[in-house]
Amino acid sequence: MPASSQLFGGWGLPVQEVYQYENWILSEKKFETFISFFIEFGGMDEMPAHRVEESLTFNQWKTNAILNENRLLDRFHAVAALPYCDLFVTSDDELIRKTQAVRNGLRFKIANVISGEEFIELLKKV
Repeated sequence: MPASSQLFGGWGLPVQEVYQYENWILSEKKFETFISFFIEFGGMDEMPAHRVEESLTFNQWKTNAILNENRLLDRFHAVAALPYCDLFVTSDDELIRKTQAVRNGLRFKIANVISGEEFIELLKKV
């Protein structure tokens, strides 16, 4: 998905309007050059939440799994938290497995992802 779609897609605009903005941005050489330079020369590396989402998405595409509303919300929370926290607690076993699957492909440390039961056991040791 082009970066311009990502920029405007989150605003809740109709798809056709998003495409109009996208085409306008990409038709302006200065914007197209800036966006291309940013993406192609590592600008996205400085955005760890984006890298986590990208890895989870690519991993999702390898399966036939469907993201339901609850899983999607869990994933949003994970994407925002994993690169910035030490510990992430969830009841979603699939999210725990998927996070472990993408961990080694990232060039930065992400939170340890554990279940609620594991978290309670950790608290008992404190």
